[in-house]
Amino acid sequence: MVTKEEREWLGKETPSFTLECTQGKQHELCGLKGKKVWVAFFRSAACPLCNLRIHDIIEHYSQLTGGGELQILAIFQTPVDIMNQYVSNRKPPFALLSDPDGKAYEMYECQVSNTGTCLGLIAAQIRGDFKRARKVGISQVAPIGDTSLANRMPADFLVDEGGLVRDAFYAKRAHEHIPFNRVVAFSRGPGGTDVGV
Repeated sequence: MVTKEEREWLGKETPSFTLECTQGKQHELCGLKGKKVWVAFFRSAACPLCNLRIHDIIEHYSQLTGGGELQILAIFQTPVDIMNQYVSNRKPPFALLSDPDGKAYEMYECQVSNTGTCLGLIAAQIRGDFKRARKVGISQVAPIGDTSLANRMPADFLVDEGGLVRDAFYAKRAHEHIPFNRVVAFSRGPGGTDVGV
């Protein structure tokens, strides 16, 4: 079910941003015009649920991106040095961007919710997400100096070659992200292969 906030983004031009990646390079969204882009906002680089999502994206990267046709920008409100201790050691084949000041989060109207955080953590515990995260070696210890908001909600935007938003997703709970089948449908067009995660 698409919410009013998500619907308002459809067909809008995406705000551009320039952010540093974990390899020290600057990435500019408008520099990707002419390509399909998945802009994914995460909670924190130390969040086990966010790291589990990165793990799942890596596992299904080829299916999700149509063999690399879809560019992925994964954004964390975490300084680069902390990102390098946690999420970047998974060596994803896509950019991990740092936005410690939360400027891109503001541009995309990403939300915060204490209730959504609590309900998401409970749901993740019931679903076995923390157990699955431990099984694949994801740390569950919070670092000192992480500037991420603890009550930050994930958000996802699928952007077409012309820089227009074609799908938007705002999580209501901390463990939620855009369903993979929507990403596949966007990257491959109708008839894309379903990804069951």
